[in-house]
Amino acid sequence: VITAVSAAVMLTIDRLAYQSRWWNVNPLAKFVGYSALLIAALCSSPLIQAALIVFIVPATIYIVKVTVKRYVKWLLIPVFFLAVSLIGILLSFSWHGDNMLVSMTVGQLHIGVDAASVAIVNQTFWRSMSALVVTYLFVLTTPFIQLIIIGRRCRLPQLLMENALLTYRSIFIFLEEAAATYQIQHLLFGYS
Repeated sequence: VITAVSAAVMLTIDRLAYQSRWWNVNPLAKFVGYSALLIAALCSSPLIQAALIVFIVPATIYIVKVTVKRYVKWLLIPVFFLAVSLIGILLSFSWHGDNMLVSMTVGQLHIGVDAASVAIVNQTFWRSMSALVVTYLFVLTTPFIQLIIIGRRCRLPQLLMENALLTYRSIFIFLEEAAATYQIQHLLFGYS
């Protein structure tokens, strides 16, 4: 079931990439732009990262021709995992609660939040979100076949490129077989 959902999402992303306003832009130019934006997202200050988010999100929505609601739904999936990770980073454990901003004591152990973990969470949040929106822009505007072109131009191993292409093509076969199996099971009252 998870594989079928992943395959359906991949097909949706590829369909949107072909429908985007940038589908015919040179894939190498998109890759170079993506690389530059990703480096900026990973290496700049939280203020610049926030500015990247503010500019790239509306640009992506316009270029890909999706609604704000749909884009936000896509963004919420990885944001959930990011939030869980940030909570793990935010919580600190110490035998001395002197340097904690907020803490509770369990026995002699102090569980809480200190200033250093707040700073790390702030940096991690903005870095992750800016890298995510930059990656969404690239993925939603670059069809799979253009990714293969980029891989070949970057001289990735031929075996890797062929394996990726075969895997991508087998997704369509898998979806057809899964749909046919479901239809047969449904007709034979397999779900009643």
